[in-house]
Amino acid sequence: MFADAGAYVAFATTTPQNAAAVVEGVNDQIRRVVEGELTADDVQVAIRAVSGRRAINEESNLDQARGTAVSEVSGTLESTEEYLARLRLVTPDEVRRVAAAYLHPQFYTLVVNKV
Repeated sequence: MFADAGAYVAFATTTPQNAAAVVEGVNDQIRRVVEGELTADDVQVAIRAVSGRRAINEESNLDQARGTAVSEVSGTLESTEEYLARLRLVTPDEVRRVAAAYLHPQFYTLVVNKV
């Protein structure tokens, strides 16, 4: 039903005086991906990071239930093993193609939370 919906979110923690530099750095990384400056090693590093986060995010029963609910609503219900198997097939060219289609700088929202 909502398999094509979603958001790309980047988080960073820094001091107020470094906020502009951090935003610029994140935008530079997004530009790098959109322009195809991505290697197979970069993709593998990202896949390992996602795999690790997925494992951590499934440690408790509540986390597993939350993940299942999101998958059900989005129409993407699959096991972690199935998800990671599909993820491991992603190539730098596919990342560039999708990034160029969806990561347009004029469509982002910046939120700065000062604590």
